[in-house]
Amino acid sequence: MAYVLTAVSPTDGQEKISGQLWGSPGQQFVLGNAALAAQLQDGVSGAALAGQWVEAWEKLTDGSQVLRAKRKTDTAGLAKFDLDGLGAGRVYLLKAQPYLQAVSSGELTTAGTRPLKTGKLQVQMLDGRNGTPYAWSDVTLLEKQVDGSLKGSASLRTDGTGLLKLDPTQLGVRPYVLRALSKVDGKQKDSPEYAAGGSYAFTVGGAGLTVRLIDHVRDTWLSGQEVHAYEKASDGTLTWRAVRTTDGNGLALFDLDGLGSGKVYVLQAQPFGYSVKSDAVSATGFSGFRVGKLQAQVLDGQTGQGKGGQTVTLKRWQADGNHIWTMSATTDAQGWVKLDPPDAGKVAYVLTAVSPTDGQEKISGQLWGSP
Repeated sequence: MAYVLTAVSPTDGQEKISGQLWGSPGQQFVLGNAALAAQLQDGVSGAALAGQWVEAWEKLTDGSQVLRAKRKTDTAGLAKFDLDGLGAGRVYLLKAQPYLQAVSSGELTTAGTRPLKTGKLQVQMLDGRNGTPYAWSDVTLLEKQVDGSLKGSASLRTDGTGLLKLDPTQLGVRPYVLRALSKVDGKQKDSPEYAAGGSYAFTVGGAGLTVRLIDHVRDTWLSGQEVHAYEKASDGTLTWRAVRTTDGNGLALFDLDGLGSGKVYVLQAQPFGYSVKSDAVSATGFSGFRVGKLQAQVLDGQTGQGKGGQTVTLKRWQADGNHIWTMSATTDAQGWVKLDPPDAGKVAYVLTAVSPTDGQEKISGQLWGSP
């Protein structure tokens, strides 16, 4: 029958258990080895972390690891271990996880005190709408690869403070990026790259832009319509950035990078079959996007009913009768065309169409639209 001896180690004050004892001569129970101590510290502030679990793992010759002891740090952040074979060929690792990711000391073969820093990368996540903590929200940690691509490294969740304390395994070798969803429109936002440890802030998105698409003449909201956002460069070129569909209240929400900080955007929609662009938008908040500023109904001269499917041409009125072509359009089922020509409400337009009565072009009276 096998027996074991137990005793309190003077090294760490914990009970230590011998190996199996069978009654053979020369068996030893080593008590009070020189201590291997972990000094657990916050990786940014350097503050000692008390009351945290630290584990001592032995690395075996086949590469596997076995948990040998587990201690809580004292008020000074120290956890001491009485481990057999230190300095005599056996290999140990100290591990802890007081924050979101585990940290390891690496291989240790001798006694002594080893600093174990955790939370070397700390990022305060902020909600771009109001600057409050980005609390209780999912965040993805991405590692930048040699080819420039981003590879998922960890799925995380912020606490009530929005502060992430991280220990990416390749920090200092490869950059890392955090990815989170805008609270405005639910789209992904990426942080700057973090190439070294330290304390940073990541504001997720901005204050946002709420767009309401409005039938200008009827002053009604237009739901179920796509609204596109284009970034406008200083030379006037437009680059597509996002698309949203208006809800039942005619609203579309955008979180556009740099809006309110110097960047300019233009909105585009096609609610009546023809594309129309908004004025330049440079501020966050609310924007009413009014469309269909010139509306006219084409009537059948014999029935007085709206003439659907009629091809018409919109021309800019000229006093000499040489009206300038602006665009072609087709009436809807009720005979309406709803258009947005340049300077609607400021200059006069006319519609022209071929009369079914005599096959000749007929010209409407002046149409001004609404600005």
